[in-house]
Amino acid sequence: MKEKQRITKKNKRREIIQFLLILVCICVFSMDMYSQTEDSVCCSNNFQASLTNDSIVQLWIIPPFENNYNGYVEKKQTSLGNVWQRLEITYTQLKDNNAFDTLRYDCRDTIIYRLVEYSSIEPTPLYISTEKQFIVGDIEIPDMPLNALVSIDDNQNLTLSFSPSIAEDVMGYVICKGNPCISLDTLWGQNNTTYTCNSCDIEQISELAVMSFDTCMNTSLRSDKINNIVLKVERQDCSEQINLSWNEYINMPSGLNNYEVHLLKNNDEVLLSTQYNSATVDISEYNGELSFYIKAVGNNSSFFSNSNRVPLNQTATDTLKFMRWQNASVNFDNKSVTLQIEVDNSIPVEAYKLYRKEEGKDYVFVKNIAYTGENTLNIEDNLNQEATNKIYYYYLQAPDRCGNTYTSSPICTTFKANVEQINTTTNRITWTSFNLFPVARYDIYRYEQGDLLPIKIGESVINSFNDIHGGLTSYADKLYYYAVAIENNGEQRNANSSHSYLKYETLFFIPNAFDPTESNITEISTFKPNISHIRKDSYLFTIYNRWGTNVFSTDDVEEGWNGTYKGKMCETGVYVYKVRYINSSGKMENHSGTFMLYN
Repeated sequence: MKEKQRITKKNKRREIIQFLLILVCICVFSMDMYSQTEDSVCCSNNFQASLTNDSIVQLWIIPPFENNYNGYVEKKQTSLGNVWQRLEITYTQLKDNNAFDTLRYDCRDTIIYRLVEYSSIEPTPLYISTEKQFIVGDIEIPDMPLNALVSIDDNQNLTLSFSPSIAEDVMGYVICKGNPCISLDTLWGQNNTTYTCNSCDIEQISELAVMSFDTCMNTSLRSDKINNIVLKVERQDCSEQINLSWNEYINMPSGLNNYEVHLLKNNDEVLLSTQYNSATVDISEYNGELSFYIKAVGNNSSFFSNSNRVPLNQTATDTLKFMRWQNASVNFDNKSVTLQIEVDNSIPVEAYKLYRKEEGKDYVFVKNIAYTGENTLNIEDNLNQEATNKIYYYYLQAPDRCGNTYTSSPICTTFKANVEQINTTTNRITWTSFNLFPVARYDIYRYEQGDLLPIKIGESVINSFNDIHGGLTSYADKLYYYAVAIENNGEQRNANSSHSYLKYETLFFIPNAFDPTESNITEISTFKPNISHIRKDSYLFTIYNRWGTNVFSTDDVEEGWNGTYKGKMCETGVYVYKVRYINSSGKMENHSGTFMLYN
């Protein structure tokens, strides 16, 4: 029992001694760590970094140096998510000033370096140096565009043009307007140097400027503001003197040399050159519509700016507000046209001018129409030729009360008919549409040359009509047709087309045998010539037997011989016929011969 107690006490003393030894080891280790901490703080604060150029950072430490150092260089970059990353840089490289880091970034970035000492046991940093921060990137602004010009183009749009920026990384240009200069639009591409301002009113002064921007969105300085030229034209009542005024063009590349006053009529004519912002010109030598614009010319003549164009009638004296055609009808003589037009009679004018042309020809002046104060003008135009198969075009010009022509009416047209022969008894008439009023129908008329009145032969709601006339004789060699357009409302206006005609050609044929018993049809069981288009009252048809007896005679082109004489059938044999008539050309023709009668 005593021996067991002695062993237990001996074991307890051994445990106490082991515990004390562990405490001693911990104290020694702690003192060593403290010593290392004091040295590390010194070295870590000696960490240095410098940006040698846009893409290289040099890293080093200054003395005193550590013999045993467990530190690393770390870096974090804003563009990479601000996460610390360890660099493969040795302590020896830091001591020898031979540690470098190559930067990779786009336009702008913030990069931070630090020196960190880690414990060989714990992953948490023990000591961290002062951070070294660098802001890097492209912060250089590009060159601004040069030679900016504002001008009004031929389509009367305000355009801005300039020379491209010489900077290599220019992506485009920003256009701004006004004061302050507010962004208006963006042009993409270094050589995209022309801009059309669709929101700019060319009759108002607009100040524009341009800036370039690069791939990092660095913006250049703004160009000098430039403005368009706005021209104003004034004319005193019925005066031949025109007063022009315009605003100054500012910031012309190479400097402003002069202003040119341009007049546009048939071509572009320079009237005068001036240093001032106004001019007076005489237009007594010019007729019709005129336009003016101003051209600002630089000392280098390749730089210029055009103003808006101003037509003279913009400030002309009072002109007619309307001229509306009511009708255009070819008269029955087919050599004249009756026109009707409604005009604004509130403005007394010297005279109206009527112009006419045929298809494929130029307009010609017809005559002056006197002012009467009436708002409806009825005009007769003598054509001095037949209107057959023709369309005529008309317009009326009205001068202002100063005697200068400014207002033209719309174009009005007549319409024409055309006729073609389908067969000996049928003709087809067609016509163009009439457009001066709504048409309900067309009435079709026919007459022969020399007739005093036409005959209405039908109606049509389309533009064609077939005339089955059946006439084999006529008093003339021409058969005329025309159409009449009938209005579809209560006013019932009508308009005649031009006329069209067929020229007859006489046709003649007679058989050489005849059998009246072959058919009960009269046209077949009678003997007669087949004849058409001969003059009326000129026809005579006679038949004789072999002894010279006149067995049949008629002046009716439709009547034929039925083979009888005095009510009895004639004998089979040879008979003689004679035919006399005046043909369609007015010449007398005689035909005679024999034929065989069978019964």
